[in-house]
Amino acid sequence: MRIHAELYDGSVTTGRPVVLSAAPGGRLRIEDGGTIREHAYAEVRIASRIADTPRRVTLADGSGCIATDNDAIDALDVALARAAPAQARGRRFRRGVDRLARLLDRDALGVAVALTVAVGILFAASRWGAPALGTAIVSAVPPEADAPIGQQLVDALDQIRLFQPTALAPERQDSLRRAFGDIRGDLGVDARLEFRQAKLLGPNAFAVAGGTVILTDAIVEIAMHDEELVAVLAHELGHVRERHWLRMVAQSAAIVVIWTAVTDPTLATLAAVAPSQLLELSYSREFEREADEIAFDYLTRNGIRPTRLQDLLKRITASCGEHCDQASWLSSHPPVEERSGD
Repeated sequence: MRIHAELYDGSVTTGRPVVLSAAPGGRLRIEDGGTIREHAYAEVRIASRIADTPRRVTLADGSGCIATDNDAIDALDVALARAAPAQARGRRFRRGVDRLARLLDRDALGVAVALTVAVGILFAASRWGAPALGTAIVSAVPPEADAPIGQQLVDALDQIRLFQPTALAPERQDSLRRAFGDIRGDLGVDARLEFRQAKLLGPNAFAVAGGTVILTDAIVEIAMHDEELVAVLAHELGHVRERHWLRMVAQSAAIVVIWTAVTDPTLATLAAVAPSQLLELSYSREFEREADEIAFDYLTRNGIRPTRLQDLLKRITASCGEHCDQASWLSSHPPVEERSGD
């Protein structure tokens, strides 16, 4: 099997003719004039077939070959996979999806069915597969590994001056740290409390990997009762206990892995961007409800009204008005109306 193609290596804007074939051991052979080179199957990425459009075979160095004989490229892919089964395991599912798509793309109804199936697979994998895979990844990482990650993030935010040193009185900080210590002991988590000024973030609180919880001066100042801040701290320590920050990162990575296995690298790149935009500076609503449940349980057991959290959120809403979605604790947490029934 010899496939005529054009090689684009970036040195010039035009391609040069080459011949592709399968070499022993599941290696791709490229005959480039008088030069012959071979690439392991794991180093080769063959684009999915879309009707009769030319196909790109991408190599490890970023260069690529464009071929128009799709049937021959399919046969080459199968031959390489059979000769190197260990390297082909992650591609079998995608090739099956490609074959199904080719069977269905012969008419408009087939295209619609194929598109529906593909979207359904990606949705199910992203909605349920990624969280399960993310949780499995986090469970394999010892909690002690979280701390350096969280500290590096806080240091980076300090360096770019998103944060400034707190202006809270030392006595006020000590009072909140004592309350924080009580919650931390009750929930059985290892964490520390930091205070920062952050004008761009407004009234805010968040937890990062390693158990660092940060309160902005603005959220302390807007609270009318210490129990409101206790509710916020219990909520953020709920994130710490459940390792939500690391789970969020792991889930985003899992989505990229799933999309890469099913689609082309270009679509996988889009998958990397979309979840990060959706999750940036915020946890998923599921994580938020888990943290709410932990906080409400703590408040109830300690004789504090669970509505203290809603009281503070309503006050933040009233203070920020139309800018609530741009900054503050509300931008990364469910609306007050959604929490009222919790």
